Amino acid sequence: MGLLDWLFSPKEVTREAFVQEAIELLERAGGTNFSYDAERFALRGADHTWFLDNAFARTKGLAKHKRRMELERFVATVIEAPKIDVSTLDTAAPLLKPTLRLRGRDAATQLQATLDGGAHTDIVPYAFEPLVDELIVRPVVDTQVSMLHVDAQRLREWGISVENALKIALANIRHEVVPAGFTRLQDGVLAGAWVPDYQPCAMLFPEIFRNLSLRGSPVVAPLTRGLIYVTGSEDTAGLTRVLTLAEQSVTRELYPCSASLYRHDGRSWTKFMPTGNSEVERLAHRVETLQAWELYETQQRLLNRVHEETGIDMFVATFMVVERGSAMFSVSSWAHDVLSLLPRTDVLAMQLEDGSNRTVSWEAAFEAFGDLMKEEPGLWPRRWRVRRSPGDDQITALPEYQSEA
Repeated sequence: MGLLDWLFSPKEVTREAFVQEAIELLERAGGTNFSYDAERFALRGADHTWFLDNAFARTKGLAKHKRRMELERFVATVIEAPKIDVSTLDTAAPLLKPTLRLRGRDAATQLQATLDGGAHTDIVPYAFEPLVDELIVRPVVDTQVSMLHVDAQRLREWGISVENALKIALANIRHEVVPAGFTRLQDGVLAGAWVPDYQPCAMLFPEIFRNLSLRGSPVVAPLTRGLIYVTGSEDTAGLTRVLTLAEQSVTRELYPCSASLYRHDGRSWTKFMPTGNSEVERLAHRVETLQAWELYETQQRLLNRVHEETGIDMFVATFMVVERGSAMFSVSSWAHDVLSLLPRTDVLAMQLEDGSNRTVSWEAAFEAFGDLMKEEPGLWPRRWRVRRSPGDDQITALPEYQSEA
């Protein structure tokens, strides 16, 4: 193999080799007192914990010189971010930017922070405003080498509300988003043409959608912080294309935003579930199911760890995905008389006294037994707490769930 092949051919690197190279670069850059937490795949410093999953994923399959560039960027984040002064509004204001996130992902980040600090630690929540459904917008401090979260305590130190922080953040990015517009792709689909890290922020400037040539109202899929697609609410080919791209993005993309569709009706954004075409409807439900599975799986893992460390005896039900023919649906189990947290699924497998199950739709179960199902406050995605089960005669009175093959 020649020198150029060695430099530019993709290389597979183990986690251990990645960590070793990162620590060597940190030490050369003057970093000290770093330790490696293999269980959490993280580096720990005196005041910060740096999780390595995203940095490692960005280097997978890269040629040696490109991997080195990514590692150097990561090292710059670790070394420089703690030095940046954002203690006052004057120093922080020019760096404020808006970011869109699913509330469930922020909740998972905060559950992880609780575990890192000890399960009894009080964590200050991030500052945010709801945008539509479970999609939220919150201010971050963009230092160019990293994005720093802004929480309620930070806002109090600055003497500013989250609304005013977001006004500053929007003003800081408007000139980058609004004039740039969109690039037209195939099948009636457009993509954002502005700075990569803030693609979903187009939703915060609805005026840029007014003069687009679309079939129907604007529909967007803000897949990642670097990727947003737009099509029309009546464009079957466009919706099919966007939903296909959205399905591919679920669990595979770095810095995910949301794989859901959102429609602007001229006044505000609403969650959009297409109707009128069975294939588009099937794709939309599939995307929603896969995204919910990813969020619930992470939440379940973290909740089980919190419960283990705090001594709470509670069953956190699994969000299961079932494919039957062309149909995909979600299922969770309501165990008989077991204290449980149930995810919102299409189907509930309700356990009878003899241990067998009867599968019923969530809607039918909630209508019949809603008094036994109490939404657990503070959990995103949502879960419902149940302590006891209905009687067998009540359960079997409900129609058994029938999936579409």
